[in-house]
Amino acid sequence: MNKQEFVKYTLDVWQPYYENALTNQDVAEITNNMVNFMDLLINWDKEAREAKNNLAKLSITDKKMKG
Repeated sequence: MNKQEFVKYTLDVWQPYYENALTNQDVAEITNNMVNFMDLLINWDKEAREAKNNLAKLSITDKKMKG
């Protein structure tokens, strides 16, 4: 997808949710916000996986110490 196609696609997806016509600046802002949101979700997922792994390691260590 080239840049023009991407802008058109973004407008097609988001325009129904806005009363006023979206500008290219609006498209750039929407795109940036969505990328930042996806980055946030990816980071949260990574942190959650790391926390789960750390808890599993602690559980194994605790069992060895008690056992």
